[in-house]
Amino acid sequence: NEAARLLSDQGSLMMMLPFPHLASAIVECHDLGLHYRNVIIWHETFGSYTEANLTSCYRPILYFTKSPTN
Repeated sequence: NEAARLLSDQGSLMMMLPFPHLASAIVECHDLGLHYRNVIIWHETFGSYTEANLTSCYRPILYFTKSPTN
């Protein structure tokens, strides 16, 4: 809430979140008046090691703007 409030009219906001939280973050930011622009993929060339599961090798970064045209 505070980041959206402090953002200038031409400002941008980027958030790196775990994959399970992406959809709810998009909805919450939309409710705050921010406009979804795109997702940036931070690709890692290594994965986290776990014996029983595969893990992500990327981190999604959500990109929002305060203005619908910027």
